[in-house]
Amino acid sequence: MSDLKARKLRWAERLLYWLETRRKEQFPVLDGRRKNLTLPTADRR
Repeated sequence: MSDLKARKLRWAERLLYWLETRRKEQFPVLDGRRKNLTLPTADRR
């Protein structure tokens, strides 16, 4: 997998994680990955 594709996949994971927190629901595709995901903060974009 190319570096670009890996970065895009990590971005997509964070986007889905953010949507989960906003909608109060869970997407099965993130099962097993949530514990390693973090959202950017104002200090750490």
